[in-house]
Amino acid sequence: LSSIRRRGEATMPKPRSRPSSDAQRRPPIRRDSTRVVNRLTTFPTHACWSEILKRSDGKDRVVGLIQYVAMVISGGRPGSVLTSIGFALNDARRPFRLYTPVAVLIDTFLAKGKPKAKGAMRTLECIKAISTAVYVTCDHVVWAGGAGAVDKRSTLYKVCDKLSLMGWAAGSALMAAGHVPDLIAYTRALRDPLTSDTKRDDDEDEWELREELEEKTVAAALDVSSGLTQALFALSLLGATPLKGRQMQCVGLAMGIVGVMRQLVSVPLPPEKTGMGRMGRLPISPSTPMLR
Repeated sequence: LSSIRRRGEATMPKPRSRPSSDAQRRPPIRRDSTRVVNRLTTFPTHACWSEILKRSDGKDRVVGLIQYVAMVISGGRPGSVLTSIGFALNDARRPFRLYTPVAVLIDTFLAKGKPKAKGAMRTLECIKAISTAVYVTCDHVVWAGGAGAVDKRSTLYKVCDKLSLMGWAAGSALMAAGHVPDLIAYTRALRDPLTSDTKRDDDEDEWELREELEEKTVAAALDVSSGLTQALFALSLLGATPLKGRQMQCVGLAMGIVGVMRQLVSVPLPPEKTGMGRMGRLPISPSTPMLR
């Protein structure tokens, strides 16, 4: 009987696994055609540059990248034309941040209708806003000293010079720390978007959700990278790290590249690039510390 049973099982066809309705109706998509990749491929276009340079923060980031490219090429040699250009561009960027201290404090403490973090994250957010406001305000005093309006030998100038770097380092480090939980959450959700808290109705497209998660993941990763590189650069200017000369300039170059990329992923795509006739935009927090 056992041999008959085994022969019967061997000849019995195995049941097939039925593909899901999503797999039946959804054609395979190319992974190089997602919106994140399309955003990055719009980098050289006129529309992309125009959108970035409409914003004061975008101007600041692009000019900062040019500044650090000039400093890396020149090696920071005194008397070099590129070194002079780098210092001149550094001063030219400061007017883009005139309203930043006020905007940061209002958005953090007085804005209504905006969801606010709670507990430790709220405390971190408040300290970051105060640090950023101190950094930019004191940096304006340093700029006035370079223009001759404030004596560089005065106590005011020396204190503001230190406070601007300390506020920059603290605000940047807190920005990176504040985006780490978002980066972890988006990365986990990206692994299996249909079992995450962002699961949608059955009639929604799984790949649309995945593309949105990819955009948020890239944006959070760039925010963390921007905060870390800025904090490292500010601490190096304070003498708290062993980085000197060309090493600091390379950190500044990385900082400029990350800053421009963060602007890039927030630029709305033209309809022909999305393939869906709609434009997306990733928000840029006004409380993000600016590049120096």
